[in-house]
Amino acid sequence: MADFFIIRDTAANFAFNNPTLLLNQIAVETDVRNGVEYDTGKAKLGDDVHTYAQLPYWNPSGAIFITAVPYDLAAYYAGAPTASVVILQFVANRAYEMGTAHRGYAAIAATAQTDFVLAVNGVAKATLRFAAAAQTITVIGAGAAIAAGDIVTVTAPASPDATLADVSFTIAGHCV
Repeated sequence: MADFFIIRDTAANFAFNNPTLLLNQIAVETDVRNGVEYDTGKAKLGDDVHTYAQLPYWNPSGAIFITAVPYDLAAYYAGAPTASVVILQFVANRAYEMGTAHRGYAAIAATAQTDFVLAVNGVAKATLRFAAAAQTITVIGAGAAIAAGDIVTVTAPASPDATLADVSFTIAGHCV
């Protein structure tokens, strides 16, 4: 049975040092952004012959590498949201990518379609839609790059549904 061992370093350091990886040595590339180290999802498997630069990237079938540090925002509003109330207001303290895999839940479903607006610096980026009688949302829109200092908001509709209540949202993202 083969023994495997792992080394970790940045792609720049691997390129500069260009080591010959030992047999079954796994070199995992990392990066540091905003003071957080994470795996880039790239790795090479040593053969005791070739240098790092000569080896192809390796990913065994089914292997999972964490490629980004999650950066999610969450908010809850108790009761029925009033017209245009801000459910979430967040000032980003670092750059991150806002995805589209957002989640939303209402303990009491709306009787009619109800759209909340997800905005960055006042510009709409996505609609978080509760369909009539639904307790979860459908996301309409794209992700966005968020810079440090950007303001992310989720705002209730100007004409709120009378029954929708106790809503919560999780806005998905990851550090860059």
